[in-house]
Amino acid sequence: MTLVPDKLRVFNGSQFILPQINQNNSSHLILVTESKATSASWLLQHYIKAGLSSSPHVSDSNDHRKIVLVSFLQDQHFHFNCLRKYGIDLTAKKSSFSFVDGISNFFSDGDNKANGLTTLYLRASRSSSWSEQLTNVLRDLSTDESKPLLIIEGIDVLIPLQVLSASDILNFIFDLYKSSSTIVVSMRHSPDLQNTFTQIGAQHGNLLSSLQRQSHAVISLRPLITGAAEDVTGLIRIVRGGAAVQTPQFDVTVDEFHYFVGEGNLSGVKIFEKGRGH
Repeated sequence: MTLVPDKLRVFNGSQFILPQINQNNSSHLILVTESKATSASWLLQHYIKAGLSSSPHVSDSNDHRKIVLVSFLQDQHFHFNCLRKYGIDLTAKKSSFSFVDGISNFFSDGDNKANGLTTLYLRASRSSSWSEQLTNVLRDLSTDESKPLLIIEGIDVLIPLQVLSASDILNFIFDLYKSSSTIVVSMRHSPDLQNTFTQIGAQHGNLLSSLQRQSHAVISLRPLITGAAEDVTGLIRIVRGGAAVQTPQFDVTVDEFHYFVGEGNLSGVKIFEKGRGH
C-alpha cells in the first residue's frame, strides 16, 4: 500500500498531505492535534517531504515549495535524521527550507544566530521579538510568486512554561499570516489537563478552541478507544475548521482513517480505511 492513497483528501482537488490552498497568496490555517500516544511528528515531516519533493529531479531549486519549520518539541537532529531516512537530505535544501529551534538553550540569553542547519534559535526572554524574527526568515524564502509554508510544532508547550498566554500565542500566529501561504500548527489535545480547572488548563483549552474556530481544517490523531493494537497506532479524523465556513472554495473532506507507525517512523507509516488492515 502506498503511504497516503490518492483518495485521502483534506481539500477538494488536493492531496491529504500537502493541501495546495495558497492560490490567492493569502494564508490559511491547518490545526493538527495529537495525544501522548499519537505523536504528530510523522505527519509534519510528511508535509515537509511532500513540499521539498515537488521537483524530485532537482536537488535545490526555486521549483520546490519553500518551508519553515518552527519546533518547540524537537531539535534539528530529530527531524533531519527522520527525513534523511525518507530520502530527504536537508543539507541540500538550504534555499528551500529553514529550521527554527524553540527548544535548545531556550531559557539562555546566548547568541541566537544560525548554527549548522538551524536558521534561528528562539529565546524565551525575547518572545516579544519572535514575530519580527520569523517574519524575516519567511521573507528570505519568499518570491514574487509564492510565500513559504510555515509549520509550528508543539505551540502549546509555551503555556505551562509561562512564556506566552493563549491570547499571546494566537497573536503570534496571526502576525505571521501575511508572510506565509499556509500555516500548520500542532498541539496536544489533553482533556485531562483541560478538566483540571487550573489556569494552565483553562489557557490550554482556550487556545485549542480558538484555533479550531480559526482553522480551515482540523486533523486529529487519537489512540483507539479500545486500547492499543499491534497493527493500528491510532485514528486520524479530518473535520472542517470554523474558517472553512467562510471560505467555501476550500472544500474540506470530512473522514476518518486508521494508521500505523512502524519502525523507522516515516518509512513505516501506513494509512488505511477503518475496519481494514494494512
